[in-house]
Amino acid sequence: KMGEYMKSRLESMKEKCRYLGDVRGRGLVIGLDIVKDKKTKERDPETTRHIIDECCRNGLIIGAVSGNVIRVAPPLVITKDEADESLDIMERVLTNL
Repeated sequence: KMGEYMKSRLESMKEKCRYLGDVRGRGLVIGLDIVKDKKTKERDPETTRHIIDECCRNGLIIGAVSGNVIRVAPPLVITKDEADESLDIMERVLTNL
């Protein structure tokens, strides 16, 4: 349930963020594909690093896979309030780039 909820919120962020090219995953392991252009899907490791750094500055520790894919993999016992707090940080960072 929590994975579906988080993925749904991340999908809605995709519409607002020009760098978020794809949201994929299963359960609580979700990947965010950061791209320069949504049409060409060209990878953007520099923006990925910037997003990770900004999230960290705001209290959300995340990491990357393959240079341009941000891994979202919270603990299996994450609560909705904790998920919302982390997703709110992610949304602020993604929409304020």
